[in-house]
Amino acid sequence: MKEKLIKVLEKFGVKSSRTKNIVKHVAVSFFYKAGAILASFLLVPLAIDYLDTEDYGVWLTISSFIAWFSFFDIGLGNGLRNKLAESIAKNDLKLARSYVSSAYFTIIFIGLILFLVLAIINIFVDWQLVFNTSEALETNLNFLMVIIFGTFCLQLIVNLISTIYLANQNHSIQVKVHFYTQVSSLIIIWLLTKTTQGSLLVFAILFSSIPVLILLGLNYFGFSNKYKFLKPSIYLWKKSYLKDIMGVGINFFIIQIAGVILYSTDNFIISKLFSPKQVVPYNIAFKYFSILTMAFIIVVTPYWSSFTEAIVKKEFIWIKTSIKNIMKIW
Repeated sequence: MKEKLIKVLEKFGVKSSRTKNIVKHVAVSFFYKAGAILASFLLVPLAIDYLDTEDYGVWLTISSFIAWFSFFDIGLGNGLRNKLAESIAKNDLKLARSYVSSAYFTIIFIGLILFLVLAIINIFVDWQLVFNTSEALETNLNFLMVIIFGTFCLQLIVNLISTIYLANQNHSIQVKVHFYTQVSSLIIIWLLTKTTQGSLLVFAILFSSIPVLILLGLNYFGFSNKYKFLKPSIYLWKKSYLKDIMGVGINFFIIQIAGVILYSTDNFIISKLFSPKQVVPYNIAFKYFSILTMAFIIVVTPYWSSFTEAIVKKEFIWIKTSIKNIMKIW
């Protein structure tokens, strides 16, 4: 199958091995993304059937609220992606492993501190008032938020493995993780509807845990096989390496904050001004609206690490040609 795809690309004038790799991963990404979108749409009626419209709206609002904290990686992931791609292009594998080690143990420290801070704040916050929910949910919400904060902080750590795959030109990894998360969630919610009564607490624990478990598995698989040479070691952590990562990462940090405000506040605003029930129809409409944007992101994303590699190797003609092709697609 891979050889057939390469032959087809060559007929269309695609000769660069880097471009072939990008096209291959874009094609794979479209396949997995289509599956993930289908699973997410099938998930909505099942989730509403298991919970109800209000509880599902509460979950969507909480999910958006938690996304606000994604910038607490302070740009480490994106900074690592650039510096790791750069060091691998130079074939400096010791430096590459040092960058990975510095990023991992820094994000572990950040995750622990963040969880402790959020757990303390949780004691004093009335989440029923924040999310505009019914009083019946008040007791469960504080306990629920601790669980969600914990799984989020874990995800912040284990998600770095995706950055390593991306920096190594494995451009479809995030879409694959999203696909397996959505399909696993769909299967589990279907089983829940057949075996148990609706519970927002059970639903939230399972749904926040699934991506963490999948990423943990990817960490184990990656560092045991293909990326064994990048396995983190506390002895390789250095302030200078962290400074290198953060020099690039702080710019992404600013962009991340803007992105969170732009894309993750809608559900919260709707829940606060109207009710959690109104989040559901908006969220479904937004899923449809996002399909075109998702398609272009799938095409554009692989060029990030590829441009980094090409700049290191001074292949500027390839960069200019690629930008022209991207503009044509847009």
